Amino acid sequence: MPASTPSGVGALLAVPPDVLGEQYEIQNAYYFDALAGRKRFEIYAGSLAGSGDEETAQGVVVVRVLQVTALDGAPTVKIAETTAYSTPLQVGPVRVARSMFQGEDDPLLVETPLGYEFLFFLPSGVRPGQFLINPVPPRATLEIGGLKQRAGLGGFCWLSSCRDGGGIPASSIPLVTQSPVLAHLRLPLVEAPSSLSLAIMEVLPPAASSENRDSLVWSTQDLSWQPDRLSLQREQELSLFLEPGFYVLVIDAAWEGYGDTNYAFFLEVRE
Repeated sequence: MPASTPSGVGALLAVPPDVLGEQYEIQNAYYFDALAGRKRFEIYAGSLAGSGDEETAQGVVVVRVLQVTALDGAPTVKIAETTAYSTPLQVGPVRVARSMFQGEDDPLLVETPLGYEFLFFLPSGVRPGQFLINPVPPRATLEIGGLKQRAGLGGFCWLSSCRDGGGIPASSIPLVTQSPVLAHLRLPLVEAPSSLSLAIMEVLPPAASSENRDSLVWSTQDLSWQPDRLSLQREQELSLFLEPGFYVLVIDAAWEGYGDTNYAFFLEVRE
């Protein structure tokens, strides 16, 4: 097959949303080859068309297997099978985030816009066509002046998994605003949190060498404000009076039955 990859090594593909027809809205695709290039797995990630928005659509992974066979003595490629698999939670469209492949038994990591993560196992693997919910908290978002920033994720204990939070990452591109800062905070879970607080730390401007990085990591030891309790709501407006400078907002949140986590947002306040 053309553009083949070494066994167990694949590549992400940008594809049009209707690449598989009108019943799906595909976000991206991943493929890899096996059997010395005689077999190809194409994995398309997205949602069922018309099933909802970025928070409510039914996520789907469609696996198409191509096989090289002989037809009248000449090699030809045919579609051996095409199977769709729905995510166990209807929490938005999925896209392939990255591969953990060392072989067909290893999963693909797919994620939704709000950061719900699933591990998907190929139908030929050890967990045929199964999804496992990756125990990582989905992300909060902060909106200022029509621009949104997805939270960086620090330490957490979520479902069956814990991660230490010596530092907390946040976007390397700040939301630019003026004081008073008027921001809209949106949490990812429909359920109201059991606790929610905000702390603020002033930070130095990021170095020019960091401009091409997706995120920066800040030490929470530099927190300069004591946490303030926020309303126990999924969404709320924040009004903050800050001097010109750079700031990281740290949100500590917990939900009964899920766990707790902290989020970080990066702001630049101008005169």
